[in-house]
Amino acid sequence: MKDSEIKTRIRAWQSGDLDAIGPLVAEFGRWTVLTAYRRTGDWELARDLSQEAWIRADAAIDRFDLERPFRPWLHTILQRVCASHGRRIGKGRELLLPPEALETREGRRSRNEGPERLQRRDFLRLLGRAVAQLTERQREIFTLVDLQEVGQAEAAQRLKMNFATLRATLHQARRKLAAAIRNMEVER
Repeated sequence: MKDSEIKTRIRAWQSGDLDAIGPLVAEFGRWTVLTAYRRTGDWELARDLSQEAWIRADAAIDRFDLERPFRPWLHTILQRVCASHGRRIGKGRELLLPPEALETREGRRSRNEGPERLQRRDFLRLLGRAVAQLTERQREIFTLVDLQEVGQAEAAQRLKMNFATLRATLHQARRKLAAAIRNMEVER
């Protein structure tokens, strides 16, 4: 869908035409579910969080500035929904990361069910527990840059952060993760 068509649909949505939402959901719905899944590792929960984000977007659509791009605005709403859910379930819960979250492009082409695959699953479990120890901001930056492979400059822009602050926070998150994983390995 072209930007002009997106803006036309949003204008109609802002005017109260609820039929204008359908094509936007068709365009961005899969992306919102995938983004929520990357945060939760649970497809059903991801669909629920995506739906909640669309409900919040509907409540806030009158405040949307048509001069700004829609996807980052929706992404912000979705991130807030996911963060809110994370706070509701408490910090003690292990963050679930899907096994494919850390696979490289090469790894996707040649999946192997041998010992390496089992080791990767163990590592992902450790990483999920370690990521749960990060602050919400650290987790958000780590997920965006290291798991979703978004460039640091783009991530800073999406998160409306100073580039240097993002880099420093990402560095702190990585150090905290490495220490947490080392500690968990020792405990085994």
